[in-house]
Amino acid sequence: MSARIVALFGCSALAVAASIPDSAQDASGRVALVGEDFLVLDDGRRYALPDTLGSQALRPGMTVHLIVVEAA
Repeated sequence: MSARIVALFGCSALAVAASIPDSAQDASGRVALVGEDFLVLDDGRRYALPDTLGSQALRPGMTVHLIVVEAA
């Protein structure tokens, strides 16, 4: 399963989409790995980063709260 982040709330990063779809779900956890266009939480769930949020804003160990939708 692949999911796309539409909003991310963390210690030093905040990106909110203009409109959040009704089908959006939330997820929380600690960042385990950050790639150029994705992040992985400590439980192994992987999420694609939106184009509006660069990976440089995220660090392993950060606690984040995500609002996600299934990728098309």
